[in-house]
Amino acid sequence: MTAAKLPPLGKRIVHSVAVHPMLIKEPVVDKPKNALKHSKYEVECREALKPHLDAMVDLAVKAGWDRKVASYSLMYLAAKKSGPHDSSLF
Repeated sequence: MTAAKLPPLGKRIVHSVAVHPMLIKEPVVDKPKNALKHSKYEVECREALKPHLDAMVDLAVKAGWDRKVASYSLMYLAAKKSGPHDSSLF
């Protein structure tokens, strides 16, 4: 492939479909730096997951979904996945 035919930066072609760069291979989520009971643990986790969540919402919008509905749907699915809240963790 010559330089003129390369896909734009930030995009990769997989099976002839443009895919968000974070979803090409297994996503890398930063490891926690603090212990579970540390006051910054939850915020640190949010920051580690944020770029992946943003990528998922962007893909849903590109597919034609409304951004708010996609965001709400991810929130709903995450709540269902986590089960009952265990307040002893925090």
